[in-house]
Amino acid sequence: MNNPNDPWQQNDDQQSGWDEPAPSPGSGTNVLGIVGFIFAFCLPPLGLILSLIALTKRPRGFAIAGTAIGVLGSLVLAGCLSFGVMLWDGIRMSIGVSSLPQALEQLRTQQGEFPESLDALGIPAWMQTDAWGTSFRYEQLDDGDGWRITLAGPDRQFDTDDDIVIDSDMRDSEFQRIAQDIFEKWVQSR
Repeated sequence: MNNPNDPWQQNDDQQSGWDEPAPSPGSGTNVLGIVGFIFAFCLPPLGLILSLIALTKRPRGFAIAGTAIGVLGSLVLAGCLSFGVMLWDGIRMSIGVSSLPQALEQLRTQQGEFPESLDALGIPAWMQTDAWGTSFRYEQLDDGDGWRITLAGPDRQFDTDDDIVIDSDMRDSEFQRIAQDIFEKWVQSR
């Protein structure tokens, strides 16, 4: 006998529940989840934000994937940016150290003497500080025919073992070597 209340029995008037799944409420497409997923690859922070918002809607598959990829992409992007900033600090300091001797000699040629301070060179302040944030110490030598620039180094204290001294008696090749040594010290201190 057919019992209409028995879910395991099927009569000709009813279709089995196994043939097609019934649509679930809220099913469809989560457009924001898809957009967040796509943006997670090219603009990870934006993709992460969109995916997080999309997690409030169903289906959540693309939103979950976009969130995971957005987090990873944002971390990689942040790491690359911070490495770039650190690298720029080292390069900036090397440029400053290697260009100061030329600027001092040029000013001496024009005015007949070395300046009393680095400010007279008219160079930007960022070229007068090392990557550790300490201003260079500049001094004219007693005979007035030379100069000395001292960088405090990683400990940011002058007159210690890690000071870096550049003077007018050095050759261009020595300036380049010192600039490279400064960059290496800076990398090691990071």
